[in-house]
Amino acid sequence: MGSAEVDKHTPPSDKHKEKSKDKEKKHDKEDRKHGREERKQSKEDKKLDKEEKRKEKGKMKDKAEKASCVEVKNEPMSEDDDTPLASHSFSQTSQDSEDDDQPLSFRKKVKIEVKAEKPVKRKAEDMAVDDEDDYVASKKKNKKVEEKKEKVDKKQTNGASPTKRVKKEKKEEEETWKWWEEEKHEDGVKWKSLEHKGPVFAADYEPLPGNVKFKYNGKEMKLSTAAEEVGSFYAAMLDHDYVTKDVFNKNFFKDWRKFMTHSEKEIITDLKKCDFTHMLTYFKAKSEEKKNRTKEEKQQLKLENEETVKEYGWCIIDGHKQRIGNFKIEPPGLFRGRGDHPKMGMVKRRVMPEDVIINCSKGTAPKPPAGHKWKEVRHDNTVTWLASWTENVQGQVKYIMLNSASRLKGEKDWQKYEIARQLKDSVEKIRETYKEDWKSKEMKIRQRSVALYFIDKLALRAGNEKDEDQADTVGACSLRVEHISLHEQKNGKQCVVVFDFL
Repeated sequence: MGSAEVDKHTPPSDKHKEKSKDKEKKHDKEDRKHGREERKQSKEDKKLDKEEKRKEKGKMKDKAEKASCVEVKNEPMSEDDDTPLASHSFSQTSQDSEDDDQPLSFRKKVKIEVKAEKPVKRKAEDMAVDDEDDYVASKKKNKKVEEKKEKVDKKQTNGASPTKRVKKEKKEEEETWKWWEEEKHEDGVKWKSLEHKGPVFAADYEPLPGNVKFKYNGKEMKLSTAAEEVGSFYAAMLDHDYVTKDVFNKNFFKDWRKFMTHSEKEIITDLKKCDFTHMLTYFKAKSEEKKNRTKEEKQQLKLENEETVKEYGWCIIDGHKQRIGNFKIEPPGLFRGRGDHPKMGMVKRRVMPEDVIINCSKGTAPKPPAGHKWKEVRHDNTVTWLASWTENVQGQVKYIMLNSASRLKGEKDWQKYEIARQLKDSVEKIRETYKEDWKSKEMKIRQRSVALYFIDKLALRAGNEKDEDQADTVGACSLRVEHISLHEQKNGKQCVVVFDFL
């Protein structure tokens, strides 16, 4: 009775909660039953799948055996047919336990993919006739690849085999004259034997075409070959600043008249009335032609220059082949000089064989150009030049000398560097001395010490006295007041000294 009373007095909300809990418990029990049933069903399905798979495997084996029998009947006998069956290798058809759980359709796809990825191995003996063309084509491809490799190798080795390269290296070693390892000549003797081909002279002047005219005072005038050649030197410089200088024009006109005929001298009396514009236009066109040469023309010119170098660019000194530095004589033209040279504009005459002195061993004098002769042939082994001549403008002697890599030049450079090495040991003493001399009471000593400072720190040339008809180039010992300017401040720096000279 007590319990019934309690039930009566319980609120309705608690009753609903209890009912919902009972329902949830029933649902859970039902779900568990369904889960057990599904698991049983899945196990049974798996067993059925396995049985079906085994049956299908058996069918596949039967089909494979039948197909192999048909192929054996149709194909010719091979070497393997004579061997025992046990020694034949068969592909494994059994699958792992994990594969058995997978669906059959998925497993077939995997098999097909594996077969597609693996390359098919075939024996040469089993190749069919219809595949022979493909086999030959593949051979050709391989040959092409090998040919390409050979071409690349040839390019890398410049088409020369290792033995050829070794021979070239040996030749280069043989041509290199290690003169510093040999005994030195007696004092003053430069060589014992000297042989060369002489200098290369400038090409003869080619007269201008008939359509290129020279005008004087507005009228066309035909010049003689010598006058036309010298006039063309001036015409080629019309676009240059030199023709605006009075000294240049005065010197040119004075020398030009020396090349004119008597009648030309009577007519041409004023340079300002001369018209060289047609000549200038012609020279510009020729210059453009040179720039626009074809590859074949440039190659031909290069070959010609190489032949000239082979013939004239080398000499034999003491049995060794040595390169000549400047074997070509300078062509005629107008002298320019440095700065405002007083002789600018004068005509540099054409050097002829009759102006050249040849220096060589006895009995080895080169032949002069046809119709000419040398001024003189000497055999002076106390000098290093091969040929010499005197130019007409400044009266200086010009020389053909050996290349800087030659023995004679190398010995001179070696001597200079030896002096520099000796100077290295005492240069600090010299610097201390000229710095002390800055405080000397004697003006000459102070001047000398300042000149030494300029030579040491600014690398100025020493400088020497020059005549009035020479270029006004100066050095440390010939600087003048006009070449120096002092500034308290310049470019953000204080106490600046500016040198302005040639």
